[in-house]
Amino acid sequence: VVKVRAQVHFAELSAHADQKQILQFTSRLKGVKRAVIVHGELEKSMQLARKLEKLRGYSVHVPKVGDVIKV
Repeated sequence: VVKVRAQVHFAELSAHADQKQILQFTSRLKGVKRAVIVHGELEKSMQLARKLEKLRGYSVHVPKVGDVIKV
């Protein structure tokens, strides 16, 4: 058992949300520094990662299967 000492927020997005919808959603977020893209085709995920880095200033990671993400 791991005690979570963080604020956790859930966002209800359609499973079919496209980049435009995700960018609109992220435009309303405050204080975000990092994002992890864990679903989608690799090339599309990388495109979204580049847009989030450029437009929102996020540090974005697109993990491979088996990657460990340190939080």
